[in-house]
Amino acid sequence: MKSLSIDLPDSLAKAIESYVKAGLFRSEMDVLLAAISEFVRRNKIDLMERFAHEDIEWAKREARKTNETQDKTQNETQDKTQDKTRKAT
Repeated sequence: MKSLSIDLPDSLAKAIESYVKAGLFRSEMDVLLAAISEFVRRNKIDLMERFAHEDIEWAKREARKTNETQDKTQNETQDKTQDKTRKAT
């Protein structure tokens, strides 16, 4: 386990102390561990959401490329068909 030493502003230290005195936490360390754990959990979710959004945007771009390629192929096929029809008449 890693140990950290931090300096807190007086107002934050008093708030932490009040949580312990109110019986919400057993110690100041428990308050800090809960706060850090929540911070990490929330940021993990934010990071996962960002990656999901990036994946969705990538999929949209790929779908547009595929549609453009299909449209181009379809147009080329139609052009060839029209050319054959003209030559036949």
